Amino acid sequence: MTHKRPRHTGSGRLLILALLGLLPVGAQSSSDLVNFLIRDREPEELLVFTCGETEEDRKDEAAAEALVKLGDAAIPVIEKALGWIEAQGRRGEFVPNSWLLLHTYAQIRERAALSRLQSMIDNPDLVFLENTLDDSVAVSLGLTSYVSRRSWTAPPISPPAFCVVQQPRQALDRLILAWEVNDRSSLESNLGPRAKEALSLLLNGRAWADMRAYLWRGRPGGDVAVGYRFEDWNVGSQILNPGEIDTQFRSRSGRDCAKSRVRFIATPFFEGFAHPANYLVDNADLGDLLRLVASCAIE
Repeated sequence: MTHKRPRHTGSGRLLILALLGLLPVGAQSSSDLVNFLIRDREPEELLVFTCGETEEDRKDEAAAEALVKLGDAAIPVIEKALGWIEAQGRRGEFVPNSWLLLHTYAQIRERAALSRLQSMIDNPDLVFLENTLDDSVAVSLGLTSYVSRRSWTAPPISPPAFCVVQQPRQALDRLILAWEVNDRSSLESNLGPRAKEALSLLLNGRAWADMRAYLWRGRPGGDVAVGYRFEDWNVGSQILNPGEIDTQFRSRSGRDCAKSRVRFIATPFFEGFAHPANYLVDNADLGDLLRLVASCAIE
């Protein structure tokens, strides 16, 4: 989604949250709030998947919101917690609510969080946080999405897929990742009919490897990533066929690198059901879009 950046209005909000029962009484310091978020959980709590929001979820989100309200004053404690998350990752241990801490850090520091987040993306001990780290970079840069090469190599800790409200960004995310990691099957499965025809014309008897080498001019391997922002698009919209969306692409460093209009169509997950929709990228100029993604990815 397109991420908004709340302003930091002080600690008065914390007392209100505590009085409403959304935070433990007395949990008003950054240390209290961080410790509350990363508190030990019962194993069964960590394995419960639901499409709804539990009372514990609401309390966790209230604690994260309270940290955002504290602003820069909370950063030293959050950074210490991030270091602990990294240490736990080296031991193969998962820290509850890592994603909330990372998103909170990105909201407060904004672009200044980019270096720390990217160093964590590059850390092989944190493979279980790849989705969260990409989302946090998007938060820090005010983007719709950010897709790094290492994304989704491990199953995410998340609700079942049918709980997720599909948006055009999921289709573009999957396409970018497939192109980054050279996964032809996944790329083709995320194309609509016009884009599939364009891909056939691109190949035109050539081997896939030759076509990719023609469009992807950078060196193979290495860390690559692409971010983007949908312009003039309501991320909550459930328009079945949104058509073309103006899209500003960003390089791994967060620099604007290109702009394009990405065309989307949608098909139902299950025959006879209009929602939730599975969006597909359907650009007739697919070659131009793939070349653009490649050029942004290797900057």
